[in-house]
Amino acid sequence: MRYAISKDDLLRHKKTGEMFVATSSEYTHRFMDAEDHEMVAHGMGEYAGSYGTAVAVTSVKTGKSWRLRLAHDRKNYDNVTAMAEVLEEEVA
Repeated sequence: MRYAISKDDLLRHKKTGEMFVATSSEYTHRFMDAEDHEMVAHGMGEYAGSYGTAVAVTSVKTGKSWRLRLAHDRKNYDNVTAMAEVLEEEVA
């Protein structure tokens, strides 16, 4: 089964069952928290933030969009599209 999330993949939250559509493929994003914004304000912006893999998703239920930080969030979601691809290969 493929591990990467691609654009238009269907994702399901493991606890709530809510469905999401990936509106982008995986990409590198600079994540900033409160301490990082403080560093930027004091002239040390080049040291602020941490980089990680992200994917943009939209809720099928509400239409709300946001960014998943895959290092933290990947374990909470099942890639329904990738699972269906595996089932199709087994049947063929």
